[in-house]
Amino acid sequence: MKIRLQGTPGTVDASSAHPVHSADAPQDIEVNPEAVFQLLTNILNEDLLYALAVNIHKLPFESRKDAQVIFSTAFRYKPAGQANPQVLEHVVAYRPDIIIALCRGYDRRESAMPCGGILREALKFDAIAALLLYDEPMEDGQTLDLGSVNPDLPASGNGVFWKFFCVD
Repeated sequence: MKIRLQGTPGTVDASSAHPVHSADAPQDIEVNPEAVFQLLTNILNEDLLYALAVNIHKLPFESRKDAQVIFSTAFRYKPAGQANPQVLEHVVAYRPDIIIALCRGYDRRESAMPCGGILREALKFDAIAALLLYDEPMEDGQTLDLGSVNPDLPASGNGVFWKFFCVD
């Protein structure tokens, strides 16, 4: 997946469309925007990002780094003609618990660093920052709809964002 999303040295980076050069790359694999779009669509359809976010601590070290690359590339990739990345829209509308799971990745030392890298990329978008800031536990167990947030009401302090400030 990582190679399909990023290619190999000496190919074009899907997020910037600028060539990356490497003199000793034995076999260059170019990024195909249609293949990237199809792979990201399949990743979203199979709910792979959520599975990776929840289980990232179980992966070996190199695989955690690869998962971070997959997430970061996914958050940067904008299909032609769209204003926002496909993954951003999916996470905000259908799977905000991916961001919550990444925040909970700080609970384990194995996953803190890759989760932090992914969150740094995701938090470049205001919608993700709002999702994190306004996360509040609901009585019915559902996630909060960002459209119904009243920023004038004080937060309860029970959301995932506030857990970063708790000292155990």
